[in-house]
Amino acid sequence: WPARGVLPPRWPRPFHPAGRGKMRMQPDLPPLVNPAQAADGQCSVPDASQALHCGPVRTPGLARMTVASYNIHRAVGTDRRYRPDRIAAVLEELSADIVALQEVESGSSNVHTLEYLAGHTGMHVVSGFTRVRGNADFGNALLTRFAPQAVNQIDLTVKGCEARGAIDVTLACTASGHISALRVIATHLGLRPGERRHQVQQLLNYIAAAPPLPTI
Repeated sequence: WPARGVLPPRWPRPFHPAGRGKMRMQPDLPPLVNPAQAADGQCSVPDASQALHCGPVRTPGLARMTVASYNIHRAVGTDRRYRPDRIAAVLEELSADIVALQEVESGSSNVHTLEYLAGHTGMHVVSGFTRVRGNADFGNALLTRFAPQAVNQIDLTVKGCEARGAIDVTLACTASGHISALRVIATHLGLRPGERRHQVQQLLNYIAAAPPLPTI
């Protein structure tokens, strides 16, 4: 893959696409309170093997669901072609209820990647862009069949390292006519061991201080 250049971060930048069809994009949601802050005041045609596919999981009051994590590498393959349709094909094959996406780049081409994936999957989209690459936003995203109820962006950037973050999303999961809250935290950790340890500890502290919810 092309080398990743570090550009001045712009954290966070909400995703507000222009209306291009009936996409279920990220709504204006009430933010979750970050307890920690409150206290302080690869192939040319991708296949499903590229995605980390966690099997069906259970949480109290919920039916079976499938969760996946997928680094889409800007929707560019080793043939250096931008092909979001290949990413959509992988997502269709996975048929997951919740998909955490990493290395999502949107806005640098005529096709907006997240709009494209939302339109082809029919899923809700929550963006978590952490920085700017050229004229495009770059970072994480979450695709979900369940309606987002609240979103919080968590800054995991370590001084001297590439900007990183996590998306904390509360979903209204439905099963047998019942609605249950489910927290999903999606991230893309840094490359250095010390950086990753620091980020993992940040997330553990965040979850420990947050109101108890089933969490993925």
